[in-house]
Formats: sequence, C-alpha cells, structure tokens
Amino acid sequence: MEKADKGQTDDIEKLIAQAVERSPNIYIQAIQSTNDSKESLITLSELSKHSNFSEKYLNLLARSGKLDTHKENRNWLSSRKALEEYLKHRERKR
Repeated sequence: MEKADKGQTDDIEKLIAQAVERSPNIYIQAIQSTNDSKESLITLSELSKHSNFSEKYLNLLARSGKLDTHKENRNWLSSRKALEEYLKHRERKR
C-alpha cells in the first residue's frame, strides 16, 4: 500500500488482478458443492474423447467464451451438457 501511495502501482495491480481471477472459481465451487444434481466437470482432454472435437479445438472454444467452462489452476473444465448446449446453439451447422 505504501508503494501504491508513492505511485508504484505494479504490486497492488498484480494483487487485485489475482483476486479478480480467483473470485469466479470461489463462487463456482460454492454453487457446485450445494447443487445435488450437478453434472460432473471433466477436463477438455476427457471431453474430447466423447466428441468429434480435439482438445485443442475445445480449448479454443473455452478461451473464446463459446463453451461453458471454468478454469482451475491451469486446466479448463467443462461437461458433456455444456458441449451439447454449444452444439445446439452454434451458428455453423454441419
């Protein structure tokens, strides 16, 4: 805080960014733990085994916000239901 008062904001900006990044995961975990009918989340690698899409493509969908996912540590997690919803609503039909 003293550094920020002196105009050196790098440390405080990093602290705030980390807190903002972690906040959604805290809420997601809380919701999941109270939701008895939740669908289990799996890694994109596992999800790719149950679809025609590669893990790399699913990762692209996750990063672009097209697939309902959340990130824990370095891993994107999603569900079969989320993939079904993506397929149902995507613009490009095969």
